Amino acid sequence: MGGHVRETHSMLRIRNFLPLAAAALVGAAVLGAPTRADAAFSIRYAVDGGGFTTVADGGVGDTDGLVNGSITTTVPGVGGIPTAVVTASGSTFLSPLLTLMDVQFNGVVGAHDIVVQGSLTDIATTPAPQTLTNLVTGNSLPAGATLRVETWIDDNNGLFATSGAGIVVDTGSLTPPAAFTQVFTATPPYSITSELHIVTTLPATSVLVDSNNSITAAPAPGGLALVLAAAPTLGLGAWFRRRRAPAVA
Repeated sequence: MGGHVRETHSMLRIRNFLPLAAAALVGAAVLGAPTRADAAFSIRYAVDGGGFTTVADGGVGDTDGLVNGSITTTVPGVGGIPTAVVTASGSTFLSPLLTLMDVQFNGVVGAHDIVVQGSLTDIATTPAPQTLTNLVTGNSLPAGATLRVETWIDDNNGLFATSGAGIVVDTGSLTPPAAFTQVFTATPPYSITSELHIVTTLPATSVLVDSNNSITAAPAPGGLALVLAAAPTLGLGAWFRRRRAPAVA
C-alpha cells in the first residue's frame, strides 16, 4: 500500500513537472535562436457583405500605433453592433524555424455576418517540408449562430490570399474546438492568411473565437514540438501576445 502511494505521488510530481519542462525546452530550442525582422502583417474586417476595412501593423486603426507584430483594433457599432475588439499578432521574430500568427475576435454583437482576416507575408521559415498547426477555440453560440475558421498558406506570398495556384494549404472550414496539422512545401517568401467567420442571429450575442497558427520548419526541434503540443494547456498564445505588447508606464 505504501509503495502504491509513493508511486502515485511520483506520477503526480512528473505530471506537475511536464509544463515546466515544456517551457524550459521552448526556451532552449526557440527563444535562444537568432532573431529575425518582423514580416508584413495586416488584418481586415467586413460586416454583412460590405467592403473590407484594412488595418496594417502600426497603421491607422492599430491602437498601439507601433510596428511590433501586434494589432488591436475595434469593429465600430455599425447596424446595431456594439463595439467588438479584434486582436491579432504575427511574427517571425523568434527563429527561422518558427512563425506564429494568432487572430482573435472578442465582443458582444448584434445579428450580423462578420468576417475577420489576419495575414502575414514574407515568411522565411525553412527548410521544407514545413508544418502548419492550427488550433481553434471559441465559445458556444445560440442555435442558428455559427463560428467558422479557415487558414491558407500561399506560396506566391499574397496578402489576404485565399485562392489561386499558389495555395499549398487550405484547412477547410473548422468549427471550434478544432486542431489541424498539415505538412507542406513552400519556398520563401510565402504567406499565411487566417479567417474568422462569425454569424449571429440574436440582438446581443457574446462572441469569442481564436485562431492560433504555427509554422515550423522540418525537422522541428524536439523541444519546440513538445511545447506546441502543450500550447493550449500552457496558454502560450496569450504569453506571446503579452510579450509583443508595448510596455505601459
